[in-house]
Amino acid sequence: MKRRWLLVTLSLAALTLLLRGSASHAAGPTYRNTSTVHLPPVMSQLTSFDLSFVDSTTGTFVFTDRNNKSLDAFDTRDGRFLGASDPLFVGISPSGCNAGGPNGVVIISSGAANGDRGQAWSGDGNSTLKVIDLNSLTLVGLPIPTGGVCRANELWWDPEDEEIVIGNGSDMPEFLTFISTKASPGPGSVLGQLIYDGGSGCGSGTGSGVPNLTVPRCHTVKAINNMEEPEFDLHHFWVDIPGNPAAAEEPERLGHIDEIDPKTFQVLNSISLPDCVNRTLDPPVFGPQGLTVGPDHIAALACPTGVQLVNLSTRATVGSPVAGTGGADQIQWNRGDNHVYVPNSNALTPGGCANNDSAVVAARSPTPPAPSVTPAQANSCVAVIDASDPNKPSVIAEVQLPADAGSHSVAVDSQLNKVFVPVKDSTCTQTTACPPVASSITPCPVPAEAGGCVHDQGIAIIQLGP
Repeated sequence: MKRRWLLVTLSLAALTLLLRGSASHAAGPTYRNTSTVHLPPVMSQLTSFDLSFVDSTTGTFVFTDRNNKSLDAFDTRDGRFLGASDPLFVGISPSGCNAGGPNGVVIISSGAANGDRGQAWSGDGNSTLKVIDLNSLTLVGLPIPTGGVCRANELWWDPEDEEIVIGNGSDMPEFLTFISTKASPGPGSVLGQLIYDGGSGCGSGTGSGVPNLTVPRCHTVKAINNMEEPEFDLHHFWVDIPGNPAAAEEPERLGHIDEIDPKTFQVLNSISLPDCVNRTLDPPVFGPQGLTVGPDHIAALACPTGVQLVNLSTRATVGSPVAGTGGADQIQWNRGDNHVYVPNSNALTPGGCANNDSAVVAARSPTPPAPSVTPAQANSCVAVIDASDPNKPSVIAEVQLPADAGSHSVAVDSQLNKVFVPVKDSTCTQTTACPPVASSITPCPVPAEAGGCVHDQGIAIIQLGP
């Protein structure tokens, strides 16, 4: 299969120049494709994927590949393809329930000692969590059922209590499952559940679809709009709960972040997000989607109106959504350069990622639309937000993606300042066949690869230009 990843690399010298200058008075950074690495042609082409993850300590990038029903691993230092796991996942969603997989993914490792890359934990379409050994790319233990009908979706790890939280946001009612990572994975790893069914309190019951497994089952207010990405900070889980367009009352319609105790499985606080809804569309589009945490407990959320910063310590929003960054799914805060990277293939703001700031326009690479990007697709890009001052976040650059890039996933190697953005082949969809092998693909011209081109697949390396 030929897939495409976008790597954005920031050099220390360029970063120094960025910190010295102001985006409103000097040209921002310019990113350009410098090379494209094509991947093994024996695998199926990429048309369907979800999230990705980087473990910077081991230099490992993991990608959820539904076309091959696998997790695919790469070395972040040289872009080397390490291999694909056994085809253990459901793959592209069958008809009916949202049941494709793999979906969310995290890496749990002890660091780079002895070359051990650790384990990847990923949700699957049949409401299970699967664990893959990243050294052998084989299944560890037994699949862990969460007890739903639809997919087990996005997840995060709590290193303090050594547990995973994963959401079943397509089930009714929606629920979260808390899973121990201390022993060999299996059905008995389930610790408890939180059900978004309008109830309250906790009780004991059979959870996770395992007959004889009794775990605490807690209840909270109803949510029926597909809970999104969790994170861990300040000893608690934080979970995106998008607004509910079907709710009758405005407070219930608004999106929020739930703060959840990993020991009691109960909601402690909710942070309301009144600006996380795009009312210019009919019907309105509610968020949030992606969630990422940066320094000083400042979180960034992907709202349909733009990236919204939130102070988790004070449990309050910071400023307004960043214009020109709406419509993203997974986003990532790179602590290495204090920038937030926002891949967006379907922007929900006029002009998509086309920011009107003169410095950003000057820095855009290339000036849209790129040769392979029609005006209707010019909103397919990666926005780069300088969040070093949370009170004044600003878009400092944009990286154009190819037409129909389908990019909603991003992962960051904070030690190397490399940002990986999966991009599907621009000539195929789930209903249109892709070119069968790499030899049939016409590569982009070198070095003029800025913005990508039709048939350009593999790992595109984007660096700061002169």
